[in-house]
Amino acid sequence: MIILGIGLVSHVESILNLCKLKPDEKLIVATGHYHNQEYVSALMEAASNLQADAMHIALNSKQGSGANLKSPLTEWGIETFKSADLLIAPGLGEARNPSPVPHYCDEFCEIMASGTRSIDIGTPLPVQRLMFPTEERTKRCFAAADILHKAETVRITSEAGTDITMSKKGRPGNAQVGFADVPGSWDNFGWGDINCAPLEYTATGTLIVEPADIIPTINIWVQDPLKITMKDGYITNIEGGAEARRLQYHLDSFGEKEGFGTSHIGFGLHEKTTPTHLGSHTHSAYGSVLFAFGKNYGFGNKLTRYFSFYGERKASSHTHITVFKHDFYLDDELMVKNGDVVHPSCKLS
Repeated sequence: MIILGIGLVSHVESILNLCKLKPDEKLIVATGHYHNQEYVSALMEAASNLQADAMHIALNSKQGSGANLKSPLTEWGIETFKSADLLIAPGLGEARNPSPVPHYCDEFCEIMASGTRSIDIGTPLPVQRLMFPTEERTKRCFAAADILHKAETVRITSEAGTDITMSKKGRPGNAQVGFADVPGSWDNFGWGDINCAPLEYTATGTLIVEPADIIPTINIWVQDPLKITMKDGYITNIEGGAEARRLQYHLDSFGEKEGFGTSHIGFGLHEKTTPTHLGSHTHSAYGSVLFAFGKNYGFGNKLTRYFSFYGERKASSHTHITVFKHDFYLDDELMVKNGDVVHPSCKLS
């Protein structure tokens, strides 16, 4: 018998309400073989409270976590996920419990195009409570995404020497607001940021990664500066100390050029997320700037305006770097200055 923690059912029921789970809708909770049974049970009880149908599916998690993005889904699994109105993958930040929901692939596009709403819950419970979405933050994310959507050029600079320019002409501007309430939408629970996939062969310049910046994919809190040179959309050189070598080894380990290519970029608008947490959600931190490399293929459908990359890069890896003292320009319009959001449409009032 599982005795659920105080307030846990109420907490996950609030998540289901944010995602607009309605009576008689179908919820699938998808986990790997290893999972937090208490959290899964709370989701099932909360769905019952909302008079929705719910099913827990534990898949054989051979896909691995982080950068190893192979999907374990068979055609049967894809069709099962497509039958859901809401699909939740509660990995809770546990390394042994990676999300079994495939991303950056045709299977993911097919699932989302069916109208399934989907969220990953990739943080522990205390962080979930800290990051819980608000109406005010959601409005700021959508406002910033609208500006990003219209922009054609992105430039990112810093006092330390970063200066990179890239084109996003024709690519959507996306908002991650931390919940999925529109058919065909996907999100990470609690996040608050904007992003886009730049044109794959345009990013050129230098990225300086400073001490206290983060490379969450390989669990690095940077201590010594890294200098990353980019040309025509690819990393061409990585300079620095031990952390630079670790990043180089990581990218080399996949044995392909595309892992060195730009995937997506953006900046954070979440005022309660701070760089004191070593996790991928840190790129939602207010004023942080995200660089991602590797896959950007497989996010996109015509059902939702605010989360479609329409990227073309196929790779085996996906690597995040989050930097905190940078400037972010959209068509020469300053959005973030030295790690602080300054544009009136999306800064904190």
